[in-house]
Amino acid sequence: MRLHITGTRLEWTILRRYSDFARLDSWLQLSLIHPVAHECFCCRWFMRSLRGFSFPRKHLFWSKRKDVIESRRNQLEEYCRLLAQHTFSSIPKCVQCSDRVFQYVQSFFTKDAMVHNEHALEEVQNVLTPRAFAVICDPNKSKIVYRKNCGIVQMVQLESE
Repeated sequence: MRLHITGTRLEWTILRRYSDFARLDSWLQLSLIHPVAHECFCCRWFMRSLRGFSFPRKHLFWSKRKDVIESRRNQLEEYCRLLAQHTFSSIPKCVQCSDRVFQYVQSFFTKDAMVHNEHALEEVQNVLTPRAFAVICDPNKSKIVYRKNCGIVQMVQLESE
């Protein structure tokens, strides 16, 4: 998966297997069951989003059919967008989702990353912090609008091995 932070020249690549995504999803679902999470709007929204998401099925035998691979790739890309929408935004978060959940998702998107130079990964990790995302709430709109030049993670390319 190739990732890019919009508004910057930061770009990196990570290799993840289906089992890595499945493990991440299980961990997130268990983490958001915590009693504190039920009081936080953001945790509740994220938990509902994860539960409502149609996570790609695990196939009994590895399928090499092009349509199966393409479908799974599209679903995992949507899943990554869902994670980025929650994690790398300034939607008000409680300690639970701004600490543990953020750190875990950030690690998923940056661990063992391949970058062009050794300082780039450190720069990516410095940008992907909860305080790095600024937000403007427009009372006339029901969604959050991001300030210009404030990056969010964008999945540039998702490839199967």
